[in-house]
Amino acid sequence: MLACWIALSLLSGSGPAGGGPGGDPERWRFELVPYLWFASLDGTLELEPLPAARIDASLAEPLVNLDFALAEAFAARKGPWVVLADFTFTKLGVDETVSASDVEIDSVLLWASLAGGYAVVDAPRARVELFAGARYLLLDNDGRSVGSIDASNSKSEDWLDPIVGFDARAELGGRWSAGLLADVGGFGVGSDLSYELLPRISYAWNEILTLNVGYRLLAMDFESSQLDYDVREAGWILGVGFGF
Repeated sequence: MLACWIALSLLSGSGPAGGGPGGDPERWRFELVPYLWFASLDGTLELEPLPAARIDASLAEPLVNLDFALAEAFAARKGPWVVLADFTFTKLGVDETVSASDVEIDSVLLWASLAGGYAVVDAPRARVELFAGARYLLLDNDGRSVGSIDASNSKSEDWLDPIVGFDARAELGGRWSAGLLADVGGFGVGSDLSYELLPRISYAWNEILTLNVGYRLLAMDFESSQLDYDVREAGWILGVGFGF
């Protein structure tokens, strides 16, 4: 449904204003969006010599793995040009029974990206931006198992992934708008593959404040000598955007 709204808005020339507050394309406009992210883990996490843990968190239990999550997005725009930045810190806990062993893993992920882009569609009320950049990732895991396998290990890895993506926004009517951000990265440079999907609905309270609700999915497939991390972090987001 969200993709259909954006596509119809682009074809009809309607959608959110590309100029934003004030509508002056000759000046920089900024937006800061801190938000709550109710994330959980889903996937496979193996920290040798511990047995691989299969994590399966349902949509109905969004906080099953979450210990702490902090997220913030920033955007700067001038005419068709855009600079996007994103910072995410999550601390999640996994407690599973695997092969008659109780496996506990504390997983910390720092995800910070910076990208530059250009609006390939900049209609009066619709905008689609293509961007490219880099994402820094820091992954720290501390695990232990008790039972048929008694072992413990701690492993930290950090790397840089190239990323490419798009951010599309369109007006739904009145003060409401919809957006979809997606990017993909890694390509074997750091992680084998990483990607992000962020559909969202926004309500412009005024020219400064915007309320945002959506669903965010971060996925990463990374492998090193002692760590196999093929995990998706997903959950609802709730944030307030400050434009200036």
